[in-house]
Amino acid sequence: MNEKELQKLIKRYINGTATKEEQKIAESYFKSFEPGEGEIKDAAIQNEDHVKQRMLTNIYSLHTASKRKSSVIWIPLRIAALLLFMLTAGSGLYFYLNRSTENLVADLPPGSDKAILELSDGSIVELEGQAQPSIPRQGSVIVTKTFGQLTYNEQEQSTETVYNKIVTPRGGQYQVTLADGTKVWLNASSSLRYPVAFAANERRVELTGEGYFEVASNPHKPFKVFVHDMQVRVLGTHFNIMSYPEEDGIQTTLLEGEVIVTAPSSGQVKLLLNEQAQLSQEGNLTVVKNVDVAQTVAWKNGLFVFDDTGIEMIMRQVSRWYNVDIVYEGDLEGLSFVADVPRKSNISAILRPMELTGAVNFEISENTIVVRPGKRILNNN
Repeated sequence: MNEKELQKLIKRYINGTATKEEQKIAESYFKSFEPGEGEIKDAAIQNEDHVKQRMLTNIYSLHTASKRKSSVIWIPLRIAALLLFMLTAGSGLYFYLNRSTENLVADLPPGSDKAILELSDGSIVELEGQAQPSIPRQGSVIVTKTFGQLTYNEQEQSTETVYNKIVTPRGGQYQVTLADGTKVWLNASSSLRYPVAFAANERRVELTGEGYFEVASNPHKPFKVFVHDMQVRVLGTHFNIMSYPEEDGIQTTLLEGEVIVTAPSSGQVKLLLNEQAQLSQEGNLTVVKNVDVAQTVAWKNGLFVFDDTGIEMIMRQVSRWYNVDIVYEGDLEGLSFVADVPRKSNISAILRPMELTGAVNFEISENTIVVRPGKRILNNN
């Protein structure tokens, strides 16, 4: 049984859809990692489900501590780590361990639908909650707000080009439906500048941060996204662009259709389904095939998905969504995690399971999180 097959089996086991034979295989897998008798002392966790959960925590702790030193046990332990976070994300078993997180004394709420709209005359409209702000007519276009979304409706053709800009802060996200029917989802700390109505022979917008695009098809009017010096040209397709300055370059990932990515110093590439163009900070443009698009657009679908993701990359996402600053103390090199957590969760849903592995420790003070090596890493060093 390969890794993917085992992962599917474990998911069926958790969901209660596994056959009796599959249940036996899963149970034998659990037993191969069963802790010693001294591991479980509290009477509150003596039932079968909690024993399995404690057992998986031990597996996950072994994974995070041992990954630096050995690659031999990586594949099977990776599956167990995925299962642990499936459990903590609420897929059927309640997460209860008789352990505490002393420094994680505060909890923080997740981000929400909020943004700032900059109109063509320089005025500002705050977009948050259910309030319906008064947005003046923009040229020939009427702008409406409903449930975290702006919609532009062109009433008559106009030759005047009027621009708006929507900006999401840390802890915010928003959706925009442009006048041509194109839909754009903006992640936290992002912006989109666009004409309220597309004139002439092309549709052109400017992006910072991260955005997911579902472009309305129009063979006679190409759609172009400009990200710094890079250009993405499409006719009608679905794709994601991630261009945060703190990340390693710009990533354009194609989910449907075709796009052409052009960089001044590296020429251009044509992307096909499930391919990703990566423009490095040095200006090198490369293509990666068969990327995990579900992980790439997890944010748009309301999820954090980490698959052997380094602690610093995880915390950059945490910083943007929970509007917090991150400070590191100590050596955390090589530490990575596997997780699947809803973005609507409080910050503890991400931090506590990682801290329970003993590999990392978090301390929240106002809007700052201090990240340190956990006791297990310190002891192994």
